[in-house]
Amino acid sequence: MPEKHEKTLRQLNAEAERYAKFCFDPEERRRWQQGVGKPGGTSYAVVAVNRFLPLESMPGSVLVLRRYGRGTSLDAAELQTLKNYWHEIDDGLKELHKLLVDGEPISAVQAAAAALRTWPAVGVAQSEEALRSLLILQFERIRGKRIPWGQADGSTYPTPTRDGMYLLIDWARHG
Repeated sequence: MPEKHEKTLRQLNAEAERYAKFCFDPEERRRWQQGVGKPGGTSYAVVAVNRFLPLESMPGSVLVLRRYGRGTSLDAAELQTLKNYWHEIDDGLKELHKLLVDGEPISAVQAAAAALRTWPAVGVAQSEEALRSLLILQFERIRGKRIPWGQADGSTYPTPTRDGMYLLIDWARHG
């Protein structure tokens, strides 16, 4: 049962729907492409990073993210676990960034993302439907682990690639 301040599954699904539509809106996409100097670019993908989704490879991340999501002060060991978690997430993101910037086919980048220890916390989508599915998966897993993330927000960062661009959505804590 979700706590009172947590979003319901319906709210999370609506949020995933809204973000997917936004990220694949043709007008927004054109604006981002112009902003990164790739107005005629053909390659486009969205990299969704959720810094509230625990990693299977780091069992301690569940408890730390629960406490962190509530804004609770972490002790030294928990802070180190959180730093290690963020480092792992950032390493996965760097690997995908390099592949995308170098012009690897999106399908190859998606396969690389799925093979990383950070998947699905760091995933790649090439369509609105795929992004919606990835976000819903991330949100459902966070909710299933009872990690509050009411203070989370997704920031977007358009990034040029060899033949287009990718849009990074980075879900992190704010406030």
